[in-house]
Amino acid sequence: MSKQSVIQPWKATCDLRPEIRDRKLTASDFAVDLYKVINGWPGDMPFYCDPAQFFSTTYATQNLRQFCKVVLRRLAKVPGGEAVINVAQTFGGGKSHTLTTLYYLTTLGAKLPKGETSVGTILNDAQLADPPIARVAAVSFDKVDWVKGCEVASPTGEKRSFRMPWNLIAWQLLGQKGLDILARDEAKADYDTPPSDTLWAQILSEVEASGCGALILIDEFLMWAHDAASPDSSGQKQDRGPVWYDRFKNFFQRLSQATESSSRSCLVVSLLATDPQKNDEVGKAVLNACNNGLNRQASLQSPVEKDDLAELLRRRLFVSFPENPADREKHIVAFWPRMKAVDGVRAKQPDSVDRLKTAYPFHPDLLDRFFGKWTDLDQFQRTRGVLQTFAMALRDAEKWDESPIIGPQVFLNAPGKDGLSEALLKLAEAAKDSDRVKNPQWPTNLKTELPRAMDAQKADAATLTGREIEAACVAAFVFSQPIGEQAELSDLRWLLAGTCEMPAVLNNGLIAWAKASWYLEECDSTEAGTGVPKYWRLGPKPNLNQLHDSYKKQVLKHAKSKFNELAEKKCDPLYEGAVEEGIKPHKLPDAPADVDDDGQFRLVVLGADYAGVVGDPPLAKAQEFLRTHSSPSDIRTYQNIVLVATPSVTGLHQAEQQIAEWLAWEEIETSSQFKDLDNFQQKTVRDKKREALKAAQTSVKNAYELVLYLEKDGSIQAKKITLGAESLFATLLKETALRLFRQKIDAEAIMPNGLYPVWPATDSHIRVADLYQQFGRDPRLPKLLSGRTVLNTIEDAVRRGVLAVRCVRTDQSEAWFWRSGIDVTDWGKSAEAWLPAQATLNALSSAAVLPAALSGLWPKTDDGVKLSDLFSWFDGTHVFEEETQPGYPPEMRPIPKVDYTFVKKAVSKAIQDGGLWLVYGNDSVFSEAPTAIQMDADALLFRPPAALAAMDLLPTALSDAWTTEAEPKTTVSALYADLKAKRGRPWPTKLFMDSVNAALGQGFIHRVSGTGPISSLQNDGSTDLMIRSAAPKPQEPPPTQTPAGRRASSLAVLSISEIQDLADQIHMLSKPLAGMDPQIEVRITVKTKGDGDLSLANSILDKIKAGWKL
Repeated sequence: MSKQSVIQPWKATCDLRPEIRDRKLTASDFAVDLYKVINGWPGDMPFYCDPAQFFSTTYATQNLRQFCKVVLRRLAKVPGGEAVINVAQTFGGGKSHTLTTLYYLTTLGAKLPKGETSVGTILNDAQLADPPIARVAAVSFDKVDWVKGCEVASPTGEKRSFRMPWNLIAWQLLGQKGLDILARDEAKADYDTPPSDTLWAQILSEVEASGCGALILIDEFLMWAHDAASPDSSGQKQDRGPVWYDRFKNFFQRLSQATESSSRSCLVVSLLATDPQKNDEVGKAVLNACNNGLNRQASLQSPVEKDDLAELLRRRLFVSFPENPADREKHIVAFWPRMKAVDGVRAKQPDSVDRLKTAYPFHPDLLDRFFGKWTDLDQFQRTRGVLQTFAMALRDAEKWDESPIIGPQVFLNAPGKDGLSEALLKLAEAAKDSDRVKNPQWPTNLKTELPRAMDAQKADAATLTGREIEAACVAAFVFSQPIGEQAELSDLRWLLAGTCEMPAVLNNGLIAWAKASWYLEECDSTEAGTGVPKYWRLGPKPNLNQLHDSYKKQVLKHAKSKFNELAEKKCDPLYEGAVEEGIKPHKLPDAPADVDDDGQFRLVVLGADYAGVVGDPPLAKAQEFLRTHSSPSDIRTYQNIVLVATPSVTGLHQAEQQIAEWLAWEEIETSSQFKDLDNFQQKTVRDKKREALKAAQTSVKNAYELVLYLEKDGSIQAKKITLGAESLFATLLKETALRLFRQKIDAEAIMPNGLYPVWPATDSHIRVADLYQQFGRDPRLPKLLSGRTVLNTIEDAVRRGVLAVRCVRTDQSEAWFWRSGIDVTDWGKSAEAWLPAQATLNALSSAAVLPAALSGLWPKTDDGVKLSDLFSWFDGTHVFEEETQPGYPPEMRPIPKVDYTFVKKAVSKAIQDGGLWLVYGNDSVFSEAPTAIQMDADALLFRPPAALAAMDLLPTALSDAWTTEAEPKTTVSALYADLKAKRGRPWPTKLFMDSVNAALGQGFIHRVSGTGPISSLQNDGSTDLMIRSAAPKPQEPPPTQTPAGRRASSLAVLSISEIQDLADQIHMLSKPLAGMDPQIEVRITVKTKGDGDLSLANSILDKIKAGWKL
């Protein structure tokens, strides 16, 4: 396509006719009355009574030209004509227009406006310079009264009235002579018997003898024939009834036979009636009888077909328009990118552009629908109906529509104007009246549906500017006729594409309308990726949405009570996580008395009656749950560990709406209407109920936007919270204003002169059980979630050495803990927290004497500490250093007083556990219990010695112990002596023996004789050791035995690169070995590297062949 140009609205490229723009149009403006053309009418005459105006607005379609051609050539007595024509067209399809065209062409003579294009094209196709003059007998049977008949003129202009068709025709052809020939005087018997074909032949011969042919035009025959075939309702007259069926058949059969036998006469018959109600059983029987008489001689002709509609509309509705297809293409190119963006697949269809060019400025799909499926609606007048409907639509839409193409949007009312446009109302009425059994209320339905489509666009597709979603509603209605038809998603998009700049937003709007619609039938098939329904059918009955809405209005009054039920029984996020933390949740208690005042943390969730306004003071009745207990005078003791959650007023309102959504689906499922729904609708109801329940539960949870708590000054405050995806408890933990502590607090904050005044300055200790109670009573203190918080705080402080704990057992014995865990069951009930400076311990953990526990006292080097010095650190006057924050000076922490005997036990246990290393004289003790002698006051304590590696035992490290020969040798005792000398102190013998055995196991050193590990220095000190110069060559494994019946290649050792070469050539090798079942045996060898980790290599081999490993 050519370069894009500026997009112009259709009203800028096409100019409406003044009579369409300036006045109210009726069906008569688009319906030609043949009787008025021939006989005139009182008052102003319609435009079509002026031949010049008539032909100026006539578009000579291919079918109309062909129709006129066969009639004119018959009358001109030249080959190519047809004698009898049965007009095959529904009402409103151009029948009367065609008959009027023939009348003018054959009667005007020199007055015929041959300068009009339509006249010229008709004569050109007929290959006639001038149309032949004919004697015309035209009867519009909608004007023929059964009793009084209809007045017609003879060739001399004399007018008389007749009731019977044959007399009406004979009088117009020959006057009295024609009546005499037929001899059917309506005042005499047998007037109602159709004349024979010989009588008709005589009349036609008389006409043709004058030098012209007879042209008999019969229009709307069913209008009169229906009355004739319908029995008299009073039963008094016998001249009407089914007897007429044969008369109709005989009439048309004899007349058509005579016409066929004539030289140049022509019979054109249009049987159908303007009134669709005539097309009942009687009407069908009449048409059947007439067609049986006609079709033996008649050819079927249709003046207007689908492809003619666009040009008919252009010529009838516009003064000017782009007549040349190239001019139309220019305007289509301008908005074509929109079409491609909205539906790229449809845009790629070969005829997509050509169809737009042919129909411009009208959307071709819209015209196809009106001239296709809508013709099945008996109240829609085909061509006439399309003309009138579009005329009304364009007259109104011209004022506001800026669309580049005439699509469904032109049927909308002006923006801001309620109700249906005149054009859409006419379509809706036609669709309604065409189904007299179901009588679908389309006008009412559309008045309800269009505002919902408009609201959907405002809410979810506000950036669209072309009223696309409302237009989609109109399109869905048009494509849903007759009832049962539907539009595919591609149909809607293509109709809307001309105005749409944002396809994604259009999708959002369509989805929103589908969800809000009251008349769109449910569709479970959606487009992948967008979720837009694939099919769109506007049904005559309310859909589930409307049914749901009616039930929702009924159940909304019960939503508040259901809110409480859901909050209490079906909303786990309001309570989950609380019990696990030692918190007691209260589900919608009736009164403060239901919330115990026993020192346990309480989370109170109140119901709808306690809803508060965000930003306002808390409700007094909600505050009572914090302030009081069993009665207004019973003041609650532990107010600081009570939190009260309430819904907000706005949150409650939103939740009630969502609850009503759920209840309405539930009501539908249990209603009597449910069984009348189809299977898909029933499934939809169940699915919607489940979804709505989940949404209701979420909305109930989210409604809890307020938490009441005790502020530091003792006042009650309401804090706004937002739950989001978390539980209520998890949300509260994140609110810093609530001052909640879950795990622990800093122990220094509760010690004398600390941040929280819970420990009297003069007291050396405090009961642990009393601490939590004080936090629950005093609003100045933070809120501890449970007693466990206090226990965690104390236990952490004991491990750090900030506090000591004294526990009294049931037998009244006591146990002290400092710098260790507390291993007494339920110690919090009986324990006392002590300041270490004022405590004298009767026990000490081995962890308390380690260098890490006594930082600042233990030297930072590898130097040892005398046991006597360590005893002195526990005299009650020393402190250790605690680094509280990196980069800051350490805090000095008092060390409690402990008798040296308890310290000695702790040190002995630390040595045995490998936490300390004792050296006394030549004794070195580590990871074993020291003797009483070794625990001398002058004994030295060291940090644990580092483990020895095998390299620490080799000649490079202990040269004095090994000989200098090629394979160095030594003894176990020599190794130990050299190690002791090199390290400067006796080495722990157990650690030494473990290192020697490890080196033996790894192959670094070997026993000269014997096998097995070294048991002890005392027993195996003289054992000779050596270092071998080379490892013995491993024994070559025996070759794999070749199975019987197979032949093996010689053994080859391949490198990694050679393996790759094998892989490259294996396909070549398979050709000469085809059919021999070749197999390859593989073994990988690697150099040993001590205890190298082969797990990764083995996992790779196992992936290649299960069980293959190194």
